[in-house]
Amino acid sequence: MEHLELRVRLLDLDPTQHDLAAVARDLVSPDREDLVAWRAGRRRAARLVPLVVPAPAEPLRIDPDGTWLVTGGLGGVGLQLARWLAERGARHLLLTGRHGLAAAPATPQERERTAVVEALRAADVAVEVVAVDVADEPAMQALLATIPADRPLRGVFHAAGVTHFEPLATTSPATVHAVLRAKVAGARVLDRLTRDLDLGAFVCFSSAAATWGAAGLAPYTATYKASF
Repeated sequence: MEHLELRVRLLDLDPTQHDLAAVARDLVSPDREDLVAWRAGRRRAARLVPLVVPAPAEPLRIDPDGTWLVTGGLGGVGLQLARWLAERGARHLLLTGRHGLAAAPATPQERERTAVVEALRAADVAVEVVAVDVADEPAMQALLATIPADRPLRGVFHAAGVTHFEPLATTSPATVHAVLRAKVAGARVLDRLTRDLDLGAFVCFSSAAATWGAAGLAPYTATYKASF
């Protein structure tokens, strides 16, 4: 995607057959299929098809007396989630992010975050915003320990993530690890800390980049594929 001058084609070979002639034909084929799989002698190409997802037997029940955690809670998805939860009856929201709310909002993004939080609080929703790295297990453990027993944690929505634009050719291992940390390591930390709790939901968010790919976002794309 970053080097359109190169004609890259991914061939998924049949593990039980190795038809080198078919591989050679695929490599010189004039068609535009760039994801090809061979199974039982048949050539298959990647296609997106509509997926009908059945409605859950029991819709998510929002316990107004419980606490609902949203990591990446001050990002675009996180703020939408906070409003969505509040509209469905949540009255105790715990929003986390690496930086928290700005004391003196200066940028449009900072002002939007503050406005959403203030609007929720004005609607009688208790919103706590905490600056914490979701992949820091001791810090997250300490944070969850502060949740009062009379409003226990009822749901986790993992929307934290790091976006880093850089060509793959110059992307360092350190950058890859930094991008993986928030989404993948963070999901594992949340799982370890909450797997024994009585949760109504544990939701992780992916991205269209995991399906389509994105030029300049190779670590980000890999992160969402690795997580989900």
